[in-house]
Amino acid sequence: MRILLGVHYYLPAHQAGTELYTRSLARQFKKEGHSVWIFTSEDQAGPGFKMLRDQFEGVPVFRIYYSRVPDFSSGYQRPEFDRLFAEVLDEIKPEIVHFQHLFRLSTGMVGEAKKRNIPVLLTLADYWLLCPAIIMLKPEDAVCQGPEEGRACAGCPHAFGLFGTDQAGSWFQRSLESWLGYAHRLKRELPPWLVDFLKTALGRKDDLARKLELINHRRQEMKKVVDQLSLLISPSRFLMEMMLRNQAAPREKIIFSDYGFETGGFSKKEQTGKEPNRPLTFGFIGTLVRHKGLKVLLQARRLMPAENIALKIFGELRDFPGFVREMKKLAGKDQRIQWMGGIEHDQVSRAHAQIDVLVVPSIWYENSPLTIHEAFLSGTPVLASDLGGMRELLSEGGGILFAPGSSLDLAARMKEIIANPGRLEELRKTIPPVKNIEDNCRELLLLYQMLFKNSRGDF
Repeated sequence: MRILLGVHYYLPAHQAGTELYTRSLARQFKKEGHSVWIFTSEDQAGPGFKMLRDQFEGVPVFRIYYSRVPDFSSGYQRPEFDRLFAEVLDEIKPEIVHFQHLFRLSTGMVGEAKKRNIPVLLTLADYWLLCPAIIMLKPEDAVCQGPEEGRACAGCPHAFGLFGTDQAGSWFQRSLESWLGYAHRLKRELPPWLVDFLKTALGRKDDLARKLELINHRRQEMKKVVDQLSLLISPSRFLMEMMLRNQAAPREKIIFSDYGFETGGFSKKEQTGKEPNRPLTFGFIGTLVRHKGLKVLLQARRLMPAENIALKIFGELRDFPGFVREMKKLAGKDQRIQWMGGIEHDQVSRAHAQIDVLVVPSIWYENSPLTIHEAFLSGTPVLASDLGGMRELLSEGGGILFAPGSSLDLAARMKEIIANPGRLEELRKTIPPVKNIEDNCRELLLLYQMLFKNSRGDF
């Protein structure tokens, strides 16, 4: 088949979970003799935009280069990008378009494919269809239950980021916004006169109605996109139920199907290759950003000053330097905490060979976390937040859950493992199997063929 895969970012510059999964699909489809293209975006320093072509691992890639999103609506609608996408469709004539994300692209691309009677699928990588901020996390770090007809989003600073209603605002406005957000996160009450002053300076009193209007326009656009899609694929049942509960997709148009993985680079036998005299080692592997919950893990470590354990943190130190500085300050001079830096994807199995337990302390729902699947492939038991997709993956075994955001409960679970080392082997025996990319592609091809035949009236 002729398959076009769309994704917000792609390799080699970007190697997060969605990008790596897209790469796995492209490689497997190409290996099986299908024609595959990638359509994606890339960062550039200057203004404007351009589309360039290249190849990565023998797969043709179309990349739209641009810098920042100029305003709220441009975060999901870019007619100028739709035109470029239409040109690509007319040139390569795909039989299927499968988006892994529409973030940084444009919702209008779905309509362009539909105009040409090309079936379009979207795999839900996260909560972007529901939440402009993607992670469904409130300013006070509580998880969000949904848009509430747009009211929850209109009142949430995360939904607009640095944007006001139509623009980012002045440096002065952004500073005031940060002031309010900082106080809100710390649950501090500012004097009423100061709150009124800040809200007036920010234009919030008059701005809420405009924000609700923008949010509702976005919600209508997302509904239109879902109507145009041939199928939605959710890698977790939790995310699928979240979509259904918020009436963001009809039940007949969304299915559950977890990710598939290239399993060749992982071996559970590597677990036996560890140094016998080193202390019990807990590990964190992922992006060093607030919602991934590293702070919870470091605070838990501080609650165990006498324990002879090590903590290895694998993650790029340069992506979010302010957050990393804050976390290093929290870690202090504890020699048992090692900052390992970022690792390439083909080094993940080696990272697991250096740890005994993976900790996934995310304070947001997650979806179907790549890190947990990789831990299972490596035979590494997992300690994870009792939340969303993490709870779902550990429901059949392979790890222990702890209360989300609770360093106290995490420390208690860590102490249980320290006191009973045999528990690790018990957990390892309960690790569930992980779907491989070959099976995943076979499933997808059946869907592609069915949708393609249906679009041609063969059913």
